Order: sequence, then structure tokens, then C-alpha cells
Amino acid sequence: MVGAFGLRKSISLKIFSIALIIITPMGMVAGISAYYLDEVSDEALELARYYIPIDQKIQWAARHVSGELIHFERYLALRSAGAAPERQKLEFDQMTRRGEQLGEAIPGAAGAGPGRRHT
Repeated sequence: MVGAFGLRKSISLKIFSIALIIITPMGMVAGISAYYLDEVSDEALELARYYIPIDQKIQWAARHVSGELIHFERYLALRSAGAAPERQKLEFDQMTRRGEQLGEAIPGAAGAGPGRRHT
């Protein structure tokens, strides 16, 4: 093949040209992909700031429900075993207190914004 000045192009120049033609769009695609990956990363961080505290509140509520169920089962066992009324009342009061704590926390958790935590 003869060029514009009558010189024949070498095979190495042809290979280099093809490689340059292939690498240029690959670089553009890599740049665009990096840009969009950064945007997706930012969105994932925003979602995590919102959903992780909600997940923590749900786990907290589940732990309290489990504790309340344990107290309820203890109360039923004490009642069926004919334990002292004072002991039954103590277990019933603990169960009631757990239920009240949970009842107060759930509406607060639903209305709480991201970042607020219950202790």
C-alpha cells in the first residue's frame, strides 16, 4: 500500500494503527464506566445511610419481642406450677414492662429519621 507521499507503510505501522483504533474506544468506555460506577457508589451510600438504621431498629424490636415472649412463657410456667403469687406478679410485671418499652419504641422508630438510634 502506498501512502500520500508515495511511501509504502510498514506492517508495524499498520498494526500500531489498528491497536490505537481499538484502544481509543476502550479507554472511552473505561472512563464512562468509572463515572457511572462512582454515581452508583454514591447512591448505594445514600441508601445505606437510610436502611441500615432501619434494619438496626427492626433487630432491636425483634430482640425485645423475644424477651417479652420469654417472660410470658416463664409467667405461664409459674402459673401452671402454682408458684407463689409474688413471683408470678414479678414475672408478669417484667413482661408488661418489656411490652410497654416495645410499644413506645416502635412508633418512635417508624417516625424517626435516618441516624437516630434507640438505646
